[in-house]
Amino acid sequence: MFLSKLSVKEQKSFLDLVEIINDENINAEEENLIAEYKEELGLDYTPSKKNYDEVISTYKNSSKENKVIVYFELMGLALCDGNYEADEKTFMENVKKSFEISYDIENRVFNWFAAVKKLYDETEIDWVSAIGRLEREAEDIISMLK
Repeated sequence: MFLSKLSVKEQKSFLDLVEIINDENINAEEENLIAEYKEELGLDYTPSKKNYDEVISTYKNSSKENKVIVYFELMGLALCDGNYEADEKTFMENVKKSFEISYDIENRVFNWFAAVKKLYDETEIDWVSAIGRLEREAEDIISMLK
């Protein structure tokens, strides 16, 4: 959703983080979301085999907003299958600490994805309006650092 706002270096590092968070039990939802990420980025890039610390260090001079974008998108991947597993929680906690993501942002991001899940789980009469509202809320989360 926001990956195009990242520099090419940050985008490649994002794909490296996606590779790290993926466990051997990748499912269809995760595969589909990763395909969407790659399509959005339009990069011809094969993720490196760097470890977590090496990849995270590439964000050392990144803006807080770009770090929140990466955190936001990774949380989407962690939650997309409806199973927020222990290894995903640990990974996201590490990203949160590395990027100095506040509890408020963590909570808002998590609640945003909960609202999206609720939207898909329930039938909403005005789903177009609901999607638009959620997109605006996501923009607010990302831009609250400006």
